[in-house]
Order: sequence, then structure tokens, then C-alpha cells
Amino acid sequence: MVKAVKDSVVLDNWGIGVSILCSIHCALMPILIVTSAIVGWQAETLEEIELPLFIVAAIIGSVSILNVYFQKRRTKPVYFLLAGLALILVGGFVESEWLEPAFRVLGSLFIVAAHVVNKRTLKNA
Repeated sequence: MVKAVKDSVVLDNWGIGVSILCSIHCALMPILIVTSAIVGWQAETLEEIELPLFIVAAIIGSVSILNVYFQKRRTKPVYFLLAGLALILVGGFVESEWLEPAFRVLGSLFIVAAHVVNKRTLKNA
């Protein structure tokens, strides 16, 4: 049981890091695309990072948060995670230059919140 708690805390820390990285990437993407044209980078390369970041954040979040959910039956982290993943997915389908990053940044912040609440659940148990 102690090892499972330590594993969840480690996964939550990784999840927070990956989600913050995703949030920064989404917030700066419009600026990076403009600068990539100026300095000669491939904008497609920058966009190829999105799916792997999303997959890693979803896997880490699911494993960590569901592990704690099955132990403590706290639903708030699960709801935050689902809302965050949904917002990121919706952002992928929005055709607006400013709404897409807004949805994705907000989704990433919800995932960060899910991990923070998850860590507090473990700490208070």
C-alpha cells in the first residue's frame, strides 16, 4: 500500500510537469508558428509534439488518478481529469486562432488541478 501511494505521488508529479509543459506549448504555439516562419523552422514539427504530449498526459493522469480513486473513492480528481482531457480535445476541433490555445491551456490547467487534488487526497488520507 505504501509503495502504491509513493508511485501515485511520483506519477502526480510527472503529470503536473507534463501538463504544465503542454500548457506552455499550447499558449506559445501561435507565437512559435510566427517565429518559425521567420527563423526557418518547420511549423509542422512544432504541431507534431501535440499528440504525444496529450497521450502522455492522458496515460499518466489515468493511471495515477484512477489508482487513488480505487483506493479512496474520491471523484473530484477524476472529474478534473476528464474535464481537462475533454477541453484539450475540443480545442483540437475549434477553428479559431485564439480559441484553440485557450481551450487547450485551460484543459492542461484542469489536468494540473486534478493531480494537485489527487496528491492532497493521498496526503489527507
